[in-house]
Amino acid sequence: MLVPNSFKDNIATAFYDKVLSIHEKIETQDAEGGVKTVAGIVSNTFKGNVNFSVSKEIQEEYGLDYHIDVVITTNYSDVEINDLISYLGVTYVVTDAKPRDSHRRIVASKYGKSWN
Repeated sequence: MLVPNSFKDNIATAFYDKVLSIHEKIETQDAEGGVKTVAGIVSNTFKGNVNFSVSKEIQEEYGLDYHIDVVITTNYSDVEINDLISYLGVTYVVTDAKPRDSHRRIVASKYGKSWN
């Protein structure tokens, strides 16, 4: 479906009102030599619509078999898989980022011990 840019701009103005941060990734090494990635300073910000309640729907739609904590729709295109982003003081790792008709859908899980 071809969506005119003016329509995309109207969607962004109406719905993309939450500010999210993209963080630099810093690798640290522990005493045993293991490498861990941590969120560094904010390298950029973008606006989007944040949804915490559609994880099951997204899992079924895309056949994803991992936990989803947040789904973000945005017109910002510089977010990639494994990027560390934050919203309201919580850091997430991007697990999926795909274009849709008028926007981009970003799927993320809370950043934690299981992600390196």
